[in-house]
Amino acid sequence: MNEAIKDEFEIRKEKLEKLNSAGIQDYPDKFKKTHSSKDALAEKEGTKNICIAGRIITKRTMGKISFAHILDDFGKIQLVFKDDEVGESEYKILFLGKALRPLPEKWHGLKDVEMRYRQRYLDIIANPDTKKVFEFRSLFMRVLREYYWGKGFIELETPILANTASGALAKPFKTHHNALNTDLYLRISAGEIWQKMAIIGGFEKTFDMGKVFRNEGMDPSHLQEFTAVEHYAAYWNFEDNMKFTEEMFSHLLKKLFGKMKIDIKNRKGETAEIDFTPPWPK
Repeated sequence: MNEAIKDEFEIRKEKLEKLNSAGIQDYPDKFKKTHSSKDALAEKEGTKNICIAGRIITKRTMGKISFAHILDDFGKIQLVFKDDEVGESEYKILFLGKALRPLPEKWHGLKDVEMRYRQRYLDIIANPDTKKVFEFRSLFMRVLREYYWGKGFIELETPILANTASGALAKPFKTHHNALNTDLYLRISAGEIWQKMAIIGGFEKTFDMGKVFRNEGMDPSHLQEFTAVEHYAAYWNFEDNMKFTEEMFSHLLKKLFGKMKIDIKNRKGETAEIDFTPPWPK
């Protein structure tokens, strides 16, 4: 912690102690919201009994008028307090938490790449685009699952630990099971063997979406831990599977992007445009 941040940290601790001395609960365990910032902005002017919560990101006072911006999961809303119009009985501000460390400089955001990866919470606060990535990933997983479900597939949750690392040519991570006194491996594919067992057992269409681990090199398109999806269908040949996969990608791209051409980074980190318009070359 550099000296400037250390000094500000001590100042904020003193302010926290003053709040405690004044009988203000510094970190209450609950707050009941009635509106998000988006919902509040949609209300008619003059609507009462609105309770919102979020992070105060700016505040300033100009004479008898005070301004503040509150940021929540849905966006930002500006609050205006006029001393001549608003009395203490007309509104209430409940303190929900004191930040003891300063956020990254607001105009330039968090630029240190290593810090962004190691302290994702700061990255999400400082860089709105990072939050959008998390939101997009969640939407992608939902749309993908819904597509499989709509086609009659059942999702299986297969084991992460396995006696043998099979299903792909990759170097596995190895661990030891103390209770059974045996070596195990983190899986290198998304439940291939287990899904085949399920097909034998009578399921006709299965898919597994989950973490896969490969103890190999890294580049912009490869990580040691990543999420993969695999599916299996009884009575299909490779042509059926190709047709299904092509239709699945078309559905995902139209649903998520509204187009069939998207930019993807290659192994060198360079951006390349990929056209997924069917039919694909075969």
